[in-house]
Amino acid sequence: MDAMIVLEVADFTIALKRALGRRLDPVTGRMYHLEFDPPPANDPGLVARLKELDDSSNDAGARPVHVCACLCACSCACA
Repeated sequence: MDAMIVLEVADFTIALKRALGRRLDPVTGRMYHLEFDPPPANDPGLVARLKELDDSSNDAGARPVHVCACLCACSCACA
């Protein structure tokens, strides 16, 4: 790991919600968020082809533990 960013979040559930709502349009590569930056409602084809991201940042079980460890113990052994 070359760098790490540590963010202090007042309400962790909001940070988790932002990570879990992301969707990718595989045709254009454009990222959307279901709540905070939704795709245009007038394009049902786009909505149908959106893919949930398949990375660890969408893993509701693993990521919060990792982030909490960074915020709480930050001499950062969690890399």
